[in-house]
Amino acid sequence: MRTSLNELREMEGFLSGTMKPGETLLFRARLLLNPGLRRNVSLLRRCHAVIRWYGRKELKEKIQSVHNRVFTDPSRTTYRSSIEQLFHKR
Repeated sequence: MRTSLNELREMEGFLSGTMKPGETLLFRARLLLNPGLRRNVSLLRRCHAVIRWYGRKELKEKIQSVHNRVFTDPSRTTYRSSIEQLFHKR
């Protein structure tokens, strides 16, 4: 089954919570009556979850890279000391 662009927009609006209350109510009714739509919404939810997971993974890698540069590069000793002092318990 091919998902139309309009249906995809509706599903995105539903999942993001940007639909108006009346539209949401009608969409929920369509979900109850249409197993194909339910399946498509479920698949889109999974896609969103994978995208969020990938984004978090990518962000963690960037943070780790910056951390490695700051805390292992000998030329950044002064900067590293300044950062450590900010977080040092007094």
